[in-house]
Formats: sequence, C-alpha cells, structure tokens
Amino acid sequence: MKMPSFPLSVARCLRLRRIVRCPSTVTVHGHGSRSRFTVLLLSLISLWFIITPAIAATNSNRRTTPAVRIYDKEWLDVNRWRCPFYNDGRFGIDVGTRRDVAGGYWPYPLKNFYIFGAGLWVGALRPRPDEPTRLDTLCTIGYNPNSGGTEMVPTLTRYLQEGYGNALDRIYKYPGSWDIDRTDFKNRFIADSLDTLLGLVPTANFSGGDMWMCFSDADPEMHTEPGKPLGIDVYLKVYAWNYPSNRDIFFLLYKVKNVSGDTLKNMILGVVMDPDIGDYSDDMVGMIKDKLFGTGSDTFRVKNVGFAYDNNNEEASGSSWQSGKPGAVAYKFLESPRIGPGDTTRLGLTAFKKFSIEIDPVKDPDQYLTLSGYDYRTRIYSPYDSVDLTPADKRFVQCSGPFILPPDSIANITVAVIIAEFPGSGGTPPTIRDTLPLAKVAAEAQ
Repeated sequence: MKMPSFPLSVARCLRLRRIVRCPSTVTVHGHGSRSRFTVLLLSLISLWFIITPAIAATNSNRRTTPAVRIYDKEWLDVNRWRCPFYNDGRFGIDVGTRRDVAGGYWPYPLKNFYIFGAGLWVGALRPRPDEPTRLDTLCTIGYNPNSGGTEMVPTLTRYLQEGYGNALDRIYKYPGSWDIDRTDFKNRFIADSLDTLLGLVPTANFSGGDMWMCFSDADPEMHTEPGKPLGIDVYLKVYAWNYPSNRDIFFLLYKVKNVSGDTLKNMILGVVMDPDIGDYSDDMVGMIKDKLFGTGSDTFRVKNVGFAYDNNNEEASGSSWQSGKPGAVAYKFLESPRIGPGDTTRLGLTAFKKFSIEIDPVKDPDQYLTLSGYDYRTRIYSPYDSVDLTPADKRFVQCSGPFILPPDSIANITVAVIIAEFPGSGGTPPTIRDTLPLAKVAAEAQ
C-alpha cells in the first residue's frame, strides 16, 4: 500500500494543529449570549498568544515573504519512455490532486507502469553550528518511497529568502521551453563563469530531449524531524535519444554543490527507485555486479546494474498495466564521485541495497546506514543485496561513497535508467532467467 503525501500547505497546517488546538464554542449556563461571546473572545485572545510564540520560534532561515510556489512538472517524452520530472528532486511519481500514482511507463504508447517514484539521496556528516567539533549525521531525500514526498525545494539556497515565487525556477525542456539564452536566465543561474565551465548550467542542448532543473535542501521545514539541511544545491540534466540503440534509455547527470560553508565529511550519494511493475505487491530485485556476457562470437562485460522485475512474469490488464509481458527496469551506474580533493580516483558503486515498504529507512541515521551498505536494523555490513527470495513492494538504492566535499566543491553522479525484456517463466530466480536483453541495453548506455 502506498502512503499518500500531503501538499506542503496541508503538511504545515497539520504541524500547526499539533501546536495549537482551536477553541470550540463554550456555553456558560445562566449567563446568556453575552457570556458566550466573552468566553469565545477570551479563547481567541489566548489562541493569539499561543500562536505568536510558536510562529516566532521557527528557524531563523524561514522565508520572510509570502510566495506562490513554482513547483513545475515536465514529461520526458522523446523515446519509448514516458516519465514525469519535478523541480523538487522527484521523478517517476505522477503527483495528482487526489492521490499520487505511478508515472514512469514503457513502451509508449502502451501504458505499462514501471516506476512509482525515484530521486537522489545525499548523506553526510556536518559540523554542528553550536559545537563545531561534533558532527550531525544528516540525509537529504529527493524522493521518499515511504511517503512519496521530498526534502528538496525548487530554488537554489541563495534565493531561499525570496520564497518559491520566481517563474525562472522552473524546468527547462528541449525542444519546447528551453529559453537558456535569455538574459534573465543567465542572471539568475550563472553566478560566474565556473557555473558553465563545470557544467552546472547548460549553454546548449546535448540530446534530442534535454531537461535541466535545479533544487536545494535549504528549507528546514521540509525535513523529517529531527533532520535538517545539509546545505546543498543540486543541478540535474536529463538526456534522451530515440535511436534504435537507445530508445529505451534516459540519462540522469546530477551535480551536487556544497553551499553549507562547512566541509561535508563522509558524503555518500545514492539514487533510489521505487519500482511498481504493474501490481506493486509482487516485485523482485536483482543485480548484475560484474558479469561477462556472450552473443554469438562477441563478448562484453556489464557492471553495476541494479534492476527490478515481476515475480510471476504476468500482469493483468488494468489501470497500471495495459498489456504484454513485464520487462525489467534498472539503473546502470556510469559516473561516481572522486574520493576527495586532488584525488582523481572514482569510487564506483559501493553499495546496492534493497528494502520493502515495511522496512523503509525513514530517519536520517537509518538512511545514512543504508547508503553506507549496512542493514540499518541489524547494523550488519552487507553492501550488495544481490539475492532476493520474496516478492513484495520493493525499492532499491545504488550508492557511491564515502568522500569529502569541501565548501563550494561539486560531486557528480550519473546513472542511466534502462529497461528491457526479461524472458523466463514466473518465479524463476534472476540467476537463471535470461538477463542478456537487459545487459545489451546496459552495454549501449555505458
């Protein structure tokens, strides 16, 4: 069962209700309507004195101006994938007015859904402002599979005080609403020449279907208590083509910039996926860690692919599945961060963790342990969950770290989202089922 996510305004109202209970009408017998009015007036005055300090006690980084939120949504739609993206860190999920549903489907025009939601996870140790010698273990979640929510907001940290009302903080899509040559775009996003030289901000399209967006974790109110911001800005480029060799792939290029003013230690980046292959309750997870494949006289090696598939290899027609045999949806890990300043060594894939809705890590320390390759419940280090025996509502995260990220430094992570047929009878373990079609698509992506 998927947990619904509240709109931000509703979430804040619910939080306020926990602070203040609104007075109900009070009747004082024997004193008439005047007494009822007096009691109600006194109750309202008391309410004001309760609310005022509650509002004043919020974080000093709170926005000082009201704003209309520019939460934007654009669809990746240039090849056989159809997938929604948001400028708050999420993709895949189709956020609706009544409830959120799976949004990533393939192969178009069939509406066979594979991704319920996905996004970036960032964990690190950050010095405490009041005790710099002590470190907080923090995680910022770009997609929370337990709620469908996010801890990101659609603006860069330096603009947080303005609120979320600037129309420039939208998603830029090519072809269509690209507009990156406009002066107001450059003034908004290019602080200096390094922003373009380092690839944070695009200067031209690269693929047949580019998207670009940026977001941050700067708003304390968006974080699951007692979590708080790491102090990061995230720049995301999405690339897709529609040639026969890559029509089942799209690419995610994340650049994470440390704007906290502190050195973020033991940072780990991960990309999480909540796959729902038709019916969400019978999904399985597998991994190609490092395997040599052969087709005819050719051989090729595939590494670092985490995938999800349907256990019984059957899906009934319905709202989440139109027709056909289920395939396998996967992340192919392509680029990872460097170990630290001055070191050119790439970390590669350091953990692949699977979990189900019943054991989602929801607090920062548990999320950080998961990114580190631990089972957060047992504290046992087991970085590669390559064996899956029981179908359920699954999710997985692919991770790279730890590394050091000094102030104003940037860490990169690039993954390909791929999909392919997954032949085999229902219930067959992935070690026996044919992963060659998936491996071929992964090889095209690398």
